[in-house]
Amino acid sequence: MPRQVEQTRFALSEDKRYLLLAFPELFKDARVVIVPQHWARGKYISLFDKSPPDIVCPSFWELKWATGCIFNCEYCYLQGTLYGKMSPRLKCLDELKNVLVQFLRWAENERLKVLLNTGELTDSFAIPSWANRLLSVFDEIAGESPNLKVLFVTKGGLKHIRPLIEHKAAMEYSIVSFSINTPTAARAFEGTAPDPLDRINAARLCQDLGFEVRLRLDPLIPTEGWEKEVPELIYTLLSKKEIEAARITIGTLRGLYKTIKFTSNRQWLKFLKGGERTGWGLKMPKEVRLALYRNVLLSLKELGFQGQAALCKETLSTWRALVQEGLLQDPGMFPLWHGVICNCVS
Repeated sequence: MPRQVEQTRFALSEDKRYLLLAFPELFKDARVVIVPQHWARGKYISLFDKSPPDIVCPSFWELKWATGCIFNCEYCYLQGTLYGKMSPRLKCLDELKNVLVQFLRWAENERLKVLLNTGELTDSFAIPSWANRLLSVFDEIAGESPNLKVLFVTKGGLKHIRPLIEHKAAMEYSIVSFSINTPTAARAFEGTAPDPLDRINAARLCQDLGFEVRLRLDPLIPTEGWEKEVPELIYTLLSKKEIEAARITIGTLRGLYKTIKFTSNRQWLKFLKGGERTGWGLKMPKEVRLALYRNVLLSLKELGFQGQAALCKETLSTWRALVQEGLLQDPGMFPLWHGVICNCVS
């Protein structure tokens, strides 16, 4: 019988050990696991910890089981990550399984709980047949891995999540996060992704079946009429569909250099005009972002949202402006970001 493991506060890649010396006061009360390079920078598993100090983003684990996406959202950062080569590619899942077994054995020995994000380099459910094969891998190993949770991130609708529903064992290890936008933004910029209402219905079905559901409202885009449309979306999620999301993570457009270079359609770039240059690319003007965030956070508050709200890859100054308004909790400091309870962390 595998032993139960404890939550470890912080996983630190071997090549960033210097942070222990750079921030001794921050780390003095933290339980730190030093992650070997072959796990932190592996072919199938890696620790995402590359956000600069001015961008609030806790480190998280990526599972690199596939790359690319058929939905072809115009603003998608994968256009830059994959140098414009968006055609999906499935990696060798037999090899992945062997790597996972070794990784989870290491994590158990380190008493480290792990949440593996399957939706960073692809949409977790965009190709259901591929998702079915990935779920079969987890079905085989998850029962012997009490330190494992798997995060599925998707713009998929009801037909896309069918493999998740058919794999009964998935209930034990899965967290499902749905990326949802306003209807106008979705029609204009989200390619062949399902209609937002289809995604919402899929989220409700997952909730009814007992899965932990998280939501991503990202990227919010100030299309015409957004001031009315965003609260309507929140109302549909929380009141009409009664989705009780554990977490809602909010983001806005991120104009990374490579994303802008390789984007196939440049219409969305108009929203970045006059924007703020940050450690995570060109963002919309700060006041525009703050207006979007306030709209969402005030709507959540008005409707009695009881879960955790966070921003995605946002500047520390923007976070703290909303903290001062009583709309968010303080995120803490780089590199721990102990106050951030967002989509990608345990």
